[in-house]
Amino acid sequence: MGLWGRPRERDNEAHQRGIRGVPFFVFNERFAVSGAQPESVFREAIQRAATG
Repeated sequence: MGLWGRPRERDNEAHQRGIRGVPFFVFNERFAVSGAQPESVFREAIQRAATG
């Protein structure tokens, strides 16, 4: 069925992760960016996710 066929499961997982709105980005399952942010915030999150 695929991920798009299970919206309730997707919603439950998002809720468990503390996601309450969009946009919301998760990098390497460890770093999250919520809302519209400047490019520098995304660069830092990506760098931190890549280096651990």
